[in-house]
Amino acid sequence: MTSPVQIVERDAPVHLVRVTRSWTGLTGEFVRFSEPRGFEYRWQGDGYCIALHDVRRADGETYVDGAPPARERDLRGTMTFVPAGCTVSGWSAPIERINSFTALYFDREAAAENASGLLRRQFARAFRRVTGVAPSQYREEKR
Repeated sequence: MTSPVQIVERDAPVHLVRVTRSWTGLTGEFVRFSEPRGFEYRWQGDGYCIALHDVRRADGETYVDGAPPARERDLRGTMTFVPAGCTVSGWSAPIERINSFTALYFDREAAAENASGLLRRQFARAFRRVTGVAPSQYREEKR
């Protein structure tokens, strides 16, 4: 099964709240951090990753295999898709606010077996279980 993202402190320890849940073929992770301390992150898996961000950073870079570095500072409401077998990594210096992201890690074989409607339903259920709200409600609240 695909594992959650690795977060490594750059300066002092980063205060994280991490909630991870797993189901057959799917792992959901919610991570919240509120202190403006820099950190590095990395994820590489044999499955797929979709992440929804509520992050503002003073500085930072994100790298996904085959794509130019992303240097955007306001990541609120953005999503990142990482194809199977690719790596996402980078570093962030978040601004002082409550920042968070929700990531879903799909097992490659399970995703292939359930490629259509089942994945959409699993995504919505997992998102609701991890965040407490439906994806559409989350998007509306962030506008």
